[in-house]
Amino acid sequence: YLSNAQSALYLHGVERFDLRSKKIFERKQKWYFTDIWIRNCLIWWWVMKHIWWVLENIVFINLKTHWYTVYIWERYDKEIDFVAEKDGMFLYIQVAYLLESQQTIEREFGNLKAIPNDGLKYVLSTDAWPRSVHEWIIHMNIWDFLIWLQEKEFVV
Repeated sequence: YLSNAQSALYLHGVERFDLRSKKIFERKQKWYFTDIWIRNCLIWWWVMKHIWWVLENIVFINLKTHWYTVYIWERYDKEIDFVAEKDGMFLYIQVAYLLESQQTIEREFGNLKAIPNDGLKYVLSTDAWPRSVHEWIIHMNIWDFLIWLQEKEFVV
């Protein structure tokens, strides 16, 4: 079923990527819907309980729309939601609904601190805080990031 849905462009499978060895693992793909409303029709009750997943799906589709190659990085107990590459430039992106607790902040920023510094690192959330930089990691409102992708300006 997954193969057919992927062929019909309803689903996108995202591979896990090892940054050090530049190898793609064929285990534990993550799946994103091309049209988020198809997903919502299939499992509508899940939307508000897992709003972070909907936001992650929106970011993924926007990255793909702008011709980024997208992977997921995972090592031990840390995962980066998206490693996006375009024209040799890497973006490392964590998506969260809200940074409402110290534990969430430490998880989202801590995962990005665990990777090498060869690209821009973003934590995206729906928080209304102004854009800020903490230890070379940019925190932005998710909607501002999507507008940036549309305008194709590189904001640091």
